[in-house]
Amino acid sequence: MRKEPVLSMSLPARLDEVERLTGWLRTITASVLQEEDFILLEIGVVELVNNIIEHAFENLSGSIEVGCVLDGKRVTLHFSDAGLAMPDGIQERYDNATDDVALDATSGRGLGIIKRCFEQVQFYRADGLNRISATYVPG
Repeated sequence: MRKEPVLSMSLPARLDEVERLTGWLRTITASVLQEEDFILLEIGVVELVNNIIEHAFENLSGSIEVGCVLDGKRVTLHFSDAGLAMPDGIQERYDNATDDVALDATSGRGLGIIKRCFEQVQFYRADGLNRISATYVPG
């Protein structure tokens, strides 16, 4: 299968911009994902981007760069931001995350939700930027 060119967008690191991102993703994946498949991708993206905004930017302004590569039904998203550095050990915390968290927990559920939605996620820091690559493959 041939990979489609990378499509990209930049969005302000604000919660009210997340809907614009998911709308963009819905448009560019419409030819390869059924609606029920898109819903799981959307949940993962919303959780991931909300966490970026909450943890990397706190009360700071900035932007999040998003790239998307389509390879058949495989959707790989690349996020980068210049916010506060991700904590050491985030990849290990993700790798060990489960969705076995109390339903009334106010924190700690995000990594488990992200893990359920994506086949593979990599967290790393390079060139002074936080970077996350997340691959979604439907059912």
